[in-house]
Amino acid sequence: MLLVKLTELKGIFYLKFATNDMIFRLDEFTIDGHNFPLILCSYKNWLGKYSTTNFVSYEKAGIEFSSLREHQILLPDYPRKDDVDVFICGCIVFEDGSQLTIGHEIEIKDYCSTGSIRSIIDIQHIWKCSKGEDATDYYYFIHSYNVNKSQNEINHKRFSE
Repeated sequence: MLLVKLTELKGIFYLKFATNDMIFRLDEFTIDGHNFPLILCSYKNWLGKYSTTNFVSYEKAGIEFSSLREHQILLPDYPRKDDVDVFICGCIVFEDGSQLTIGHEIEIKDYCSTGSIRSIIDIQHIWKCSKGEDATDYYYFIHSYNVNKSQNEINHKRFSE
């Protein structure tokens, strides 16, 4: 809670957002084959500083820009499970303990399966961000500047046997 004297406040209000399925969809993106759009997702500082709500981000391994001040993070929009049509950024946890999930609707034109993680035979072509991490535990994405495209996209690559 905000710790101030009531005489210091000019007004106070509490908004609690809700939808029928408790998923607030920010936008809709289309996945065509293995081309996945890069999207801005809500992040650590997305909610107000003096709010009684808290935002819990589901993804922490995206691209951060200092100008966004941890309000948003750039992530590849791909289905985390084969039967899910919403990319989840995180959730708002309200003071009463209830949660509202924040995400983006995914429209899949040419269905692709994220599949299971398989062994990698030729490790020399794989990069890892941290020592001690197992390269087979991650998906790998290649993205370019896409000079002639209207949307920034990445191409999903699976390294398998």
